[in-house]
Amino acid sequence: MKALDRPTLGISLCVLSGVLMAGMFISVKSVSDDIPLGQIVFFRSFFAILPLVIFLWMRDEFPSGLATKRPSAHFLRASFGASAFLPPSPLWRV
Repeated sequence: MKALDRPTLGISLCVLSGVLMAGMFISVKSVSDDIPLGQIVFFRSFFAILPLVIFLWMRDEFPSGLATKRPSAHFLRASFGASAFLPPSPLWRV
């Protein structure tokens, strides 16, 4: 087994990722009635970028690792992510 071949670590990180995502969704849903949508999206993104910056800094890829070669695709992905927080339309319930 190679030094980088650690399936137990990979599985553990996948499970941890799922648990943290579920916790984030629960937190967003619980505060969505009291806090404006823009504020929720901002703080969700702010706390998501902190581990990313630390990871890139440890690999000596910060800030170049944040650059994108396809800004239009990045904008499209960000738009889909932001639209996930919009309330459902009454037409969707038909």
